[in-house]
Amino acid sequence: VHAPIVAGSGRLFRLAAVQIAASQKHLQLSAAQGLAAGALLVSRTVVSFDLDHLDIFENRPRSEHAGLLEGLRDGSIDRSEPDQMSAWLLVQCGLFPYKEHCQRLSASLDAAYRYMNSLCDQANNVNYDFHAKRHLGDWDDAQQLIYLCDPRIHLITLDRDLSLRTEGTSQAGQILLYSEFLKQVPLGSGPPRGA
Repeated sequence: VHAPIVAGSGRLFRLAAVQIAASQKHLQLSAAQGLAAGALLVSRTVVSFDLDHLDIFENRPRSEHAGLLEGLRDGSIDRSEPDQMSAWLLVQCGLFPYKEHCQRLSASLDAAYRYMNSLCDQANNVNYDFHAKRHLGDWDDAQQLIYLCDPRIHLITLDRDLSLRTEGTSQAGQILLYSEFLKQVPLGSGPPRGA
C-alpha cells in the first residue's frame, strides 16, 4: 500500500496488489517467489479510490455494529443463530432467505459466525467498550471473514485475536498468522512447475 495521494477534495490511496490463490500452497509459492526477488509485489496494477467515500460507508456501519453489541449487553436484542445471520445477509443483498440457501451460506460463514459469537460473549464484560476506537475494527474483521466463503481466499494477518476468536472453525486453514505464514514459505523454491 502506498502513501495517501491527495487529489481534489478526496483522499485517495493506491492498492499495489491483491492475490487470490487456489490453495494455501499456491499462496505460499507465490509469496516465496516474491520474497526471493526481494519484494512481495505480485501485481503492478494500481487501483485508487476515495477514502472520504469509504469513511462514510465505514463509520456508520461500525457504529451500528457497536450499538447492536451494546443491545446484547442491555438485553434489548438476542444473539443470532447462524441461519438467522445468513438470512439477514441475504435480505441485505435483496434476496429472499430460503431455508436451504441460509443453511448453505451458514456453513460457508463459519469463521465469521464464530468471530461474531466471540464478540457477543464480550457483552458480558462490562469493561469492553464496543464504541472505543480500538474496538471499532471488530466490524472490519467480521466483514473480512465473509470473504472466506470462497475457499480460494486466505487471510494473512498480524492479529492473533482474529485467529483466537475463530478457533475451531472449518475455515481455520484460510486464516494465517503472518509469522506462521513466513515459517511455511519455501524460500528459494523458484516458480511452481508449469507456471
